[in-house]
Amino acid sequence: MKKKLVIIALCAIVIMLIAASLNTASSTKHTTLGSDSRGYVIKDVYMPNETLNSKLANITGTSSQKKVKVAVVTGIHMRETLSINASNAVVKDYAKSHNVEIVQYTIVVHENFDYYTAGRKKGEGLAADYIIQDVAKSDYDVIIICHDHKKGYGEGFYIATPSMDNKSVTLAEKVDKAMSGLRFLPSDENPKKKGSSTEVFTKPLAATGHATFVYEIPEWVSYSEAYNVTYNLVDTAYNSI
Repeated sequence: MKKKLVIIALCAIVIMLIAASLNTASSTKHTTLGSDSRGYVIKDVYMPNETLNSKLANITGTSSQKKVKVAVVTGIHMRETLSINASNAVVKDYAKSHNVEIVQYTIVVHENFDYYTAGRKKGEGLAADYIIQDVAKSDYDVIIICHDHKKGYGEGFYIATPSMDNKSVTLAEKVDKAMSGLRFLPSDENPKKKGSSTEVFTKPLAATGHATFVYEIPEWVSYSEAYNVTYNLVDTAYNSI
């Protein structure tokens, strides 16, 4: 029995050493989807490291057949810096340690991004013009659109499904059941259901046939808390697919 435990422990150590020596995300493909006078949209694709997966499979005698694709959208409202910074970090960190393809769409507005009306209109327009057509050609399992909100405009951390389509709602209910510290607010309970980005971007995005979440972070929480909840959301969604 003791010998068996030693062997198991040694295998675990070897696996950890290999994982530490190689990033799971083997490569990043960086492209500009489109640009105009308003700004531009960047697409970063983080691919799984097949070499690491192969080595782990040889050691464990098993291989991961689960192929998940997650898309994250940041910067649609560039004033919302907490969600942008936390989500950017989570995407990079999660891609390094999981057998998942993560695609990040980053929207950058050139001027007046901090003007409430002008900044929103430009960011939403860029997202609608460049991201939707790209997503329509993809096979993502879930798309997470990241925002943060002021006090009185939302309740803590939550996800919403403005289109209330079956794919989005089914996955959101699984996430809600599996994850603490975050609520699922269906469209009729969501205080942001009449927001401009819902009609311009979110609903047309969901209409492409992908599960689509609007993810809201309270802007008054710390970066650490925002990062942790965002990481848990991505992880829970991944494990719920």
